Amino acid sequence: MTVLYRNPPITSEHNLFTLITLLRRPPSRLMFNYRARIRSLHLDLSVLSLTTNTYTSSQNLIQNLAQLSDVAIVHPLDKPPYRSLDATIRWHYPEDLFRGLQVAEDASEALMDKTKPTRLTSWTWNERFVKPGTHVEGLASIRQIHLGENFNSLRRVKFVNFQLPSVRDGGSVRKSEEAFAALHAKDQEHTQLMADALAALPHLTHVAFESSTSVNTELLPLLPRGLKSLELINCWEITSESFSSFLLTHGHSLESLELHSNQALNLSFLTTLGKACPCLAELRMNLLYYRHHEFLDDSDPFYDNLLLEHEIPSWPPRLRVLDMENLRGWSAGAATMFFQSLVDSAANLRDLRHLSVKAMIDIPWRERSGIRQGWQDKLTKVFLRPLVPPARLTSIRRPAAKDSAKQKVLAPSDNSSAGPSRRSSRLKEDSAAAEAREDMQSLRNQVPLPVRTSGRSANTQAADDEADSNNAIVGGLCEVVEIVIDNQKPREQQFGMEDFLDEMDTSGSEGDAEWNGR
Repeated sequence: MTVLYRNPPITSEHNLFTLITLLRRPPSRLMFNYRARIRSLHLDLSVLSLTTNTYTSSQNLIQNLAQLSDVAIVHPLDKPPYRSLDATIRWHYPEDLFRGLQVAEDASEALMDKTKPTRLTSWTWNERFVKPGTHVEGLASIRQIHLGENFNSLRRVKFVNFQLPSVRDGGSVRKSEEAFAALHAKDQEHTQLMADALAALPHLTHVAFESSTSVNTELLPLLPRGLKSLELINCWEITSESFSSFLLTHGHSLESLELHSNQALNLSFLTTLGKACPCLAELRMNLLYYRHHEFLDDSDPFYDNLLLEHEIPSWPPRLRVLDMENLRGWSAGAATMFFQSLVDSAANLRDLRHLSVKAMIDIPWRERSGIRQGWQDKLTKVFLRPLVPPARLTSIRRPAAKDSAKQKVLAPSDNSSAGPSRRSSRLKEDSAAAEAREDMQSLRNQVPLPVRTSGRSANTQAADDEADSNNAIVGGLCEVVEIVIDNQKPREQQFGMEDFLDEMDTSGSEGDAEWNGR
């Protein structure tokens, strides 16, 4: 329930209307103070209108949310497969959205209205909602907004669908030297404005770019130093060469890297990762690429080789999560070198808790099967936490006085009959057998078990023990070790067994019926 209160799901106009009605009522008349509980708002414009000067406007929604810290306004056109980046919509950032972050003119402390401006820590910008002649006209306007008291405390900012002028307007100009020079000058100005907008945030630690050509070789050196988290999603201008240079100058404080669907980025930057990012704890990569056009298969990577055999990865010592999917475009030797680098670094990867690698190798299936089985067993043995049963903690009973018990059993009372009954004889036999078992157990505990020898000399055995201790495997603390090696080409939509079942028939049964032989 706490999660629903802090980030309420607004899935329809009716939900938005109901929520605004509750927020406009004084908290003293409600069972819960909804204003103080909401901390995050994720608004989907495909189901919400947020029309200005109406009851369901953005100002009425956020006016009295004193604890609000995260706002993300999204649209399905910006989600995978990213083939509608050029589409436009009428909605834009309204002025009342930013006015709602301020204190209302008629705010009353008696009615528990917001009396201080909202100070955000996370915000998502989308160039689809930035239009000339509106409150947010471009990156220059974004920089001025960042300097305000509502945005100056941002720690995380995300830019979605921000394109260079040469990409956005390149198709409408003539391909002449003057046109290319003008576009290049616009690109440099755009890059500098983006850097200035980020530099206006003194507390920024997390930067994310999605489907943006604005982040490129020229912008990476201008990003703020001291970042702890960086996300690059579907940014096809990033290459390993430029990214390696960025990590050497800006990666000393990075703790998290998420690199998904970057079509020009291979794994060559891993050679400098350990040196450049000593504090890195999470590395997540998904090399699934999407087609730029609906009926054209242009989803192949822009690089020739994912990783070469001489490019040995260097892993950060504080790495906790390593999640890499859809690795492809490399040789069997490069893949073997990649997995061997993990085994060789096991002594330094003491904090690793999650290891997941899903790779494709284009070799004959028998050879691929041998590689898969060998590396699955080796990496599981090195990194997976062994299953140790819990210690058996039981109370220790005080040893029974055997001599007194023997006396009680062997010395019958005077009132007993001369001939013992069959039941008493069975009790005597059972007690004697129990005593014999206890004596045997005590002897086993005192006498050491014999050591089985293999016929080798003592010197050879000692040498082998010393070698095993020197080559001891360090690791074994991972909760998840998942290694998948196949040759299935990654697709935008992967079909499974459930996709080939028949639909529900008229009888109400689901799936294929059993064949009766007719």
